[in-house]
Amino acid sequence: MEKLSVAYCKAVISYAGCSFDPPDYDAGLDGYISAFKNYNGKVRAMGALLAIQIKATTTMTYNFTTREFTFTLKREDFDRLIEVSAQEKILVVYNLPTDQNLWVRHSRMNLSLHRAAYYIEVERLKHLTPSRTSVTIKIPDSNLFDSNAVSRLVQRTAANLGINLG
Repeated sequence: MEKLSVAYCKAVISYAGCSFDPPDYDAGLDGYISAFKNYNGKVRAMGALLAIQIKATTTMTYNFTTREFTFTLKREDFDRLIEVSAQEKILVVYNLPTDQNLWVRHSRMNLSLHRAAYYIEVERLKHLTPSRTSVTIKIPDSNLFDSNAVSRLVQRTAANLGINLG
């Protein structure tokens, strides 16, 4: 499941014109989203702007009243995720069908990964109080992890750092 969720995120990030860079060692994050800028006709790397933790699950639930997905994260993973960092972090949860046979469909003409991923800024999780073993995270259904979301997050983060991506 985890490799599939990383592949999903890499495809979305790439489609947004950014790159996904895995860390050199296990720091509790799956990678970094880096942006590029056209400068005098040449593409320049702007460096890693966002840190990303990716999870996959078949047990995410949806509340039609609040329009939120609910995901349970292990306490150990939550504690690592909310540690202080110099970079903004997002948590991306890929919501897979319960039937593994429905995860991926492919033919000579296409490849499709079923269902979608949703994100939340880690800063919005720091107020949560976990139990001894886990924490329940609610993600608005408007936080679809797509190329538009990646572009918005990268643009906002770059602007906060005083970088104009143009």
